Amino acid sequence: MPAAWPFVWCPCPTRALLFAALQVRARLRPDAPGVESLPLGAVATFLLANLSLLFVPAGAGITSHAATLAEHGVGLITALVLSTAVTLAVTALVFVKVAGLGRRGDAP
Repeated sequence: MPAAWPFVWCPCPTRALLFAALQVRARLRPDAPGVESLPLGAVATFLLANLSLLFVPAGAGITSHAATLAEHGVGLITALVLSTAVTLAVTALVFVKVAGLGRRGDAP
């Protein structure tokens, strides 16, 4: 492990540590400027305010094609499960082949 990483021993996920640090900062300096004052903060605030709009098309599509989904649902679920299994199997095979190349020193 790199020596620059101070939390290698910590069983807590890094995101949780970052969130805790931000909460401590917010408690210690409540008058500090927030993210909204930064250019990126304005974009992030806008996206978070309108995040629900990203899920409307999927919900509307499912609602408008409910009859097709009911008619062909078993086939769609079967295709989804099988394609996921094939993708995982191919990924595992490629990983094993690439890992084998690294052990023998035949890496390109």
